[in-house]
Amino acid sequence: MPLTIEKLKDEISSIPNNRLMEQLYLSGFKKTDCNYSNLHLTWATDPLSKDYFSPLNPCFTYEPKTLELLNTHPCWLVRDGALSLLDALNTEVFHDLECQLIFRKELQFVLPVEKQISSLYFDLVSNRPYVKNTKKVLMYTLINGAFTSPEHFEETLIKAREFRSDLKDEDFVVLMLMRENQFYQLPSEEIHPAYEFTRILKRIIPKATVISENDFDQIPSFNNWSFLEIQENFLVIGDSYLNHYLLSLKAQPLYEPSQTNQCFLLKQSPNHSIRILEPILPSHKTVAPYAEPILKVLEKNEVKIKTYWAPPYAQKITFGCFYEWLKKRLNE
Repeated sequence: MPLTIEKLKDEISSIPNNRLMEQLYLSGFKKTDCNYSNLHLTWATDPLSKDYFSPLNPCFTYEPKTLELLNTHPCWLVRDGALSLLDALNTEVFHDLECQLIFRKELQFVLPVEKQISSLYFDLVSNRPYVKNTKKVLMYTLINGAFTSPEHFEETLIKAREFRSDLKDEDFVVLMLMRENQFYQLPSEEIHPAYEFTRILKRIIPKATVISENDFDQIPSFNNWSFLEIQENFLVIGDSYLNHYLLSLKAQPLYEPSQTNQCFLLKQSPNHSIRILEPILPSHKTVAPYAEPILKVLEKNEVKIKTYWAPPYAQKITFGCFYEWLKKRLNE
């Protein structure tokens, strides 16, 4: 029986301390307890995929060897993006699970309709009053050819620049994380996305401050900063550790979160919370039935995909084809 927000709130508040310690294990599966071959996506999205603790039991569907232990707890916050979430649905990862599933709210329409209705959803919010006119804006993205397209990157930069037209170019701080592409193989004649992103940034915000990962780690506080994750349709990550990290250090989301009365705020740090929401109903929009036959073909014909996201080398249908199809569907 699916939990309502109020029932989930009661379940979480009644968890004794010793059970919370058990959940510490479940919130960050030891890599020795994971399917080793399934961790390529975790490594390719670090530090967005870093573990963190919460009584909501956050983890990716592809991390643990078994999910049976999750049934001993009231809920599971699913950190997956659209691509791995659809793959999990296709391989029936959620079959026989008794715990309440909590998905990124923007990914409701990726789920089958019956699962949309029975699930809860989440986003992240600051515990501090929203302030638009911060002194700096941090924008970060992952350059692996799948996290975001050059076109989406450009559109996002233009919108952010117009939204904060009061700031100088130098006040826009950009972190571009270079990672390998675990979704599909780029043709040798294609220009690597890293070159495209740099050119776009120079054109839209010519004097933006570009920082390295080491520079980012040296910033002690993000008080009076806004931030924005540049990801297209939550294709890769539904729950980014960096968003938690920035909010915990007093950063504000660039755009004000939508307001809702029906929610449960679980305080994750002194400065931010995970907001649990009911599904948006009624809705019959879903991409799951259309994705299933494509994934079945992949499962049958593309052996490499089951070693998890390894780039294909055969001239046949690949996971890259599925990625391109899904990106177009979610942009419709």
